[in-house]
Amino acid sequence: MVYAPRFHTYFDIRGSFFRRLIDCMYGCRLLAAERCDELPPRLIIDCRFLHQFSDNYQSRFIRQIQKLHDANWFSRNPFHISVANLLADDQLAHYIKRYWLFLCGPTRLRTDEENDFTQIYEELDADLHDSSNSISSEVGFTPHPFIPTISSRSIRDNLPDDVRDDEIAYISWTAPRLLDGPLTNYKAIVICSSYDLQPWSSSLSAARADRLTPYRIPFDRYVKWERGRKIMPIDITANIIRSVYVNDGDWKSAILENVPEYHFNKDHPIAKHNERNALDIEKKNRLKALQQAIMEMDRRRIDALGSHQARKGAKEQTEPRRRVHHHRYSREERRAGINSQNAS
Repeated sequence: MVYAPRFHTYFDIRGSFFRRLIDCMYGCRLLAAERCDELPPRLIIDCRFLHQFSDNYQSRFIRQIQKLHDANWFSRNPFHISVANLLADDQLAHYIKRYWLFLCGPTRLRTDEENDFTQIYEELDADLHDSSNSISSEVGFTPHPFIPTISSRSIRDNLPDDVRDDEIAYISWTAPRLLDGPLTNYKAIVICSSYDLQPWSSSLSAARADRLTPYRIPFDRYVKWERGRKIMPIDITANIIRSVYVNDGDWKSAILENVPEYHFNKDHPIAKHNERNALDIEKKNRLKALQQAIMEMDRRRIDALGSHQARKGAKEQTEPRRRVHHHRYSREERRAGINSQNAS
């Protein structure tokens, strides 16, 4: 233990200071990787079908992209992320301003504000390095220069001209070809914001429309899939790609570390959707504790009753039973015999 100034000093890191500190670390890691020519492949999120989905799916994919940025923000090996083919109507722009904190700032959207988001759509293709292009309603918030590049243009327009088609891997969950081995030969990885529920909105059709080779993550080759669909969210897919790139093509470790365990284990409990609410979880825990207390109280009663009967039975077994004597003559007959003997 060293007792000196600036030793063992507590730093309260939170709020805007915490964001500025992580922003500096995030930018330094990206610049250092680019300077040393160690950047991972560019990660592109294809959102061409997003405006055609229902509100539930739009909200879900928008939140997945925010989770992707959060994981990339703290990672030691961050991606350059691009969001391509994003056509933002009013409803989609509503979710963008509500959930994309890296673009619009920490302030949430208020219900009494007007539902006018034309500014977001006009500035999708703007240069985010210019701080005057901030669309945040919070005073003092400026988007980081290295946040995901948001564009309504195609995948090709978000890549340099020297990138060939065979250097782009389009992730599709129904592709016949497996993406195996190291990822050093690829300069871009494309993930489609689709669950492949319909042929018209599948990632396979999107890859074929852009004449790119679709690849499937090799789940069947490295793990035994027990249950669930082999379709992962955007953030989990990106974490798998990052782990494979860092570990020089170790797909098995990347899949086991990032994919939820219940896909590999039949006995693992599945988290229900209604358990995400904190109030529901608290009510469930209270009800469980009450049921457990009732069961323990009944168990104590049963144990007490059983121990009383056991003690009673043991007492009866320890005490010797008295022998019952049966006389041949009654008491009156015996007295009469005794009196007759005395008289004679």
